[in-house]
Amino acid sequence: MRPIDQQTVLITGATDGLGRALAARLVTDPALDDISGRFYNGLKEARADAQAYDPDARARLRDLSEQLTSP
Repeated sequence: MRPIDQQTVLITGATDGLGRALAARLVTDPALDDISGRFYNGLKEARADAQAYDPDARARLRDLSEQLTSP
């Protein structure tokens, strides 16, 4: 298994509880590009928290999205 910094990590349920705690723990790791969850307001808060830790997270997510969707 590759080290965590060489993998892409997707955390679902990141709006609350364990998912949010895990996202907060990994947010400084470059492997964490985005989080998802069912509740918009909680997710909005969790993303804001993540961006407070790592202001470059949004740019990395945009770059990754472009790489994945380019022909």
